Amino acid sequence: MSNPIIVIGSGFAAYQWVKSFRKLDQHTAITLVTADQGADYSKPELSHVFSRHQQATDLIKQTAAEFAAEYNIKLITETIINEINTAQQWVYFNQQQLQYSSLIIATGATSFIPKFAGNTTDKIITLNSLSELQQNQLQINAAKHITILGAGLIGTEIAIDLATAGKQITLCDKAAAMMPALLPDFIAAELHQVLSQKDIDLQLNATISEISTDGEQMIISQQGKEDIHTDIIIAAMGLAPRLQLAQQAGICTNRGILSIICYKPQPLTSTLLAIVLRSTVKLVRLFNLSCYQR
Repeated sequence: MSNPIIVIGSGFAAYQWVKSFRKLDQHTAITLVTADQGADYSKPELSHVFSRHQQATDLIKQTAAEFAAEYNIKLITETIINEINTAQQWVYFNQQQLQYSSLIIATGATSFIPKFAGNTTDKIITLNSLSELQQNQLQINAAKHITILGAGLIGTEIAIDLATAGKQITLCDKAAAMMPALLPDFIAAELHQVLSQKDIDLQLNATISEISTDGEQMIISQQGKEDIHTDIIIAAMGLAPRLQLAQQAGICTNRGILSIICYKPQPLTSTLLAIVLRSTVKLVRLFNLSCYQR
């Protein structure tokens, strides 16, 4: 029996690869290893659960077991890959080596949180995955005032959704305008108006000097501006690609994985190391501003 294709990761890129490959080949063995629960869900919906009064489990389209059964793969959840050996073609986890014929690295990215001065950086939360939503949803539901750091697409969507759900929201960004690298001035101005209609306190040119605590509240100190007293801080300041495995394996990296070989519409061979890195591809969704004005 030949060695399986091993896929590391269970995000959008990994699962789309599995779905696409199975349309071409229904029989080649695939083993997928993921650090989380392996549920198939729509990640963009993470930004809309609060106004819809949804639970994290409502976003799940298929459990890991259901996905594995439908696409005929072996799916190993809650497991960390410790090492990759590309010369001998094996991965190491749970005190065992597993040989592969081809390898897909689709480990994605993690939310970026700067190292702010103060004693509260470790209390800043992120909403970059289903597991992070599950860990933090009760705390967010109980909060009255929430501050979001980062007024990009994700931060703005989360701010609007939480404001729609009745939360007091402060949205901070170091830029002087809304998404200056993405939006023309007239659209940025229209979006600014939408935020005002939602009573969202937008603070641009925000330079944070320290984040500390005062009892149960968190205090964000800014240069030249008043402090912000808030119950929760959510970071939406961009993503940092997970490169540790690739770097350990000797694969070239920069801001992402550089050794990218695109798979062709036929089964992968044992000589091919296929790399998929979702974090190097940014999918921009253009949203209809009018939908937020209802």
